[in-house]
Amino acid sequence: MLPPTWYIPDNAQARDLRQRYNLTCEVCAFRQVMLHYSMDAPEEQLQQVLGRDENPNRGFRGAYWSNWGDLDNYGAHAPAVKAMIEGFPRPGVFAVHYVANLDQAAEALTRNWLVIAWIPVEMRRSYRVPVRMSNGEQVVLVPGEHTVTLHGYDDGGFYVYDPRPNMRVPDYIAAGPLGQAVALFDYPGLAVQPLF
Repeated sequence: MLPPTWYIPDNAQARDLRQRYNLTCEVCAFRQVMLHYSMDAPEEQLQQVLGRDENPNRGFRGAYWSNWGDLDNYGAHAPAVKAMIEGFPRPGVFAVHYVANLDQAAEALTRNWLVIAWIPVEMRRSYRVPVRMSNGEQVVLVPGEHTVTLHGYDDGGFYVYDPRPNMRVPDYIAAGPLGQAVALFDYPGLAVQPLF
C-alpha cells in the first residue's frame, strides 16, 4: 500500500529550467532529473547521445531545432531516452525503469525516483497514429508528443515540472486526465534511479 501523498522537494533549478529548443523536452526533462543531483549537461550534448532515427523508440525522430513539431519533427519515446540516460554521463550512474501507468509512477516516487512522463503538449486532446518506418516496422506516434517530470503526488493528482517555455501545463495535474494522457503512449514513462 502506497502512502496517500509523496513529494520530492522542489529543486528551484529543475523547476525553473526551460528547454532551449522547441523539441528538446525529453533531454530537458532528463536535465531536470540531473539537477536534483547537482549535475547538468547542455541540451545539444544530450541530443547527440540520444541520436537520431526515424523510429522514435531508437532515437530522436526529425530535427530537434525545428520551429514546429509534427509527425516528421517529432521527438523520442521512452526506449530511446532510457538508453540515453543509462549511458550518460557514463554507464552505472543511473538505472531507468519503465513505468506503465500512474500507480507505477507513484510507487517510483515513493523511492524518491523522479519520473519522466509522456503526454501531449499542454495536455491537449490527441490520438494514436500508426506510422510505418522505411524498414517495414510500425510505430505508434502521438501528435504533440511532450515530456514532463513528475516529482510528487497526492490523492488527486501529480506535481510536475514542465520544461516548455510556453504552452505549458500547470505544476499540478489531476490524476484522471494525466492517466488518460500517458495511456496514449506505448511507453508512458521512465523512473530514474540514481545508483550513487
